[in-house]
Amino acid sequence: MCQKAAGNYFFAFTGAAHVDDVSVTRGAFACFVSSGTGERLFCAKCGTPLAFRSTTEPLIWMSAGSIDDPTLLMPDHQSGGEARLPWLDSALQTPLSSTDKSSNPKVAAHGLGRRPDNFQHPDHDTETWPLG
Repeated sequence: MCQKAAGNYFFAFTGAAHVDDVSVTRGAFACFVSSGTGERLFCAKCGTPLAFRSTTEPLIWMSAGSIDDPTLLMPDHQSGGEARLPWLDSALQTPLSSTDKSSNPKVAAHGLGRRPDNFQHPDHDTETWPLG
């Protein structure tokens, strides 16, 4: 289910919170009923997956990367280990690189003169999105 919701190998969530303790600072969640007990919540403007909400309890799990400062939340457990890809531990040990052309020769080698324009909301609260 996480692969389908995130389009990735796994989905990092924060710990469960009571739905009344979570606030959305701009807009509202869009919703997809993904099972008999849960809903996937996402941004209707850009499609970013934002949360999983229980339909049987007043609980919500925010996607860890969507909170204001994800460095504050260190993971303390993993769920869904039965679907863990066998090469994940090895993959996390591979060399790191940057997407910035100036520090990544592979990006420069592909002829990317600059980073692509980013139309997503910035990583901090603003009055409007950069493009209105």
